[in-house]
Amino acid sequence: MNLAQQNKKLVVFDWGGIVFDLQNTDAMIKIWHQALCQAGVNIELSDIDSWWKLWHFNMLTKDPQIINNNFLTILKEFGVDANSDTVRRLRLAMDSAIKNAPMHKPIAEYIRQLIYDNRCCVGLLSNTEIPAVPALTAQLPISAFDYVWLSFELGMIKPDEQIYRFVEKDTNILPQNILFFDDNEKNLIPAQNRGWHTFLVDETMEDTQKVTIIAQTIDKFLGDKK
Repeated sequence: MNLAQQNKKLVVFDWGGIVFDLQNTDAMIKIWHQALCQAGVNIELSDIDSWWKLWHFNMLTKDPQIINNNFLTILKEFGVDANSDTVRRLRLAMDSAIKNAPMHKPIAEYIRQLIYDNRCCVGLLSNTEIPAVPALTAQLPISAFDYVWLSFELGMIKPDEQIYRFVEKDTNILPQNILFFDDNEKNLIPAQNRGWHTFLVDETMEDTQKVTIIAQTIDKFLGDKK
């Protein structure tokens, strides 16, 4: 039993709603619509938000064949006569467009600084899909994190308890030494039940306020008074 590892402090961040600006739906609709048009896919602008939500929850896998099949199924639900070439063009267009997704840049910068300060271990725990990774990497390189847990790679999603158990096993850090930030309360409840420290981020707050509150919460968790 590695007591030194168990007693390390780990701060874990969700991505969507923390770094990725989920409130800016107008910007996201514009980005998705641009990608669809670039790929030659005609979906009404008024349907883009529904399309994206359906797409997101069917892309939490790393199996290329499942992803392609899901793309085709979703497109057909919106009346698009699609084939494998349509999917290829759309995936390329989305990979390019999503790099311009709206971000909470001050939050990203704070997390970047926290990683480089080396005051604690820093992890990323997100329900996300392969096409979204370029946007994350553009703002906050995932290689910089000590730990990265993405649902499509794990085959697990929050708030399933197994993903929190996986984090504990993967890090060998005691639950009471983990602090988790998420903007969705239902994702925090299983973590709380396992003894993690948690913090619900209010995405409607100004970024500067969020940075201050996040920093104060982490300082308290780490025992710092600054």
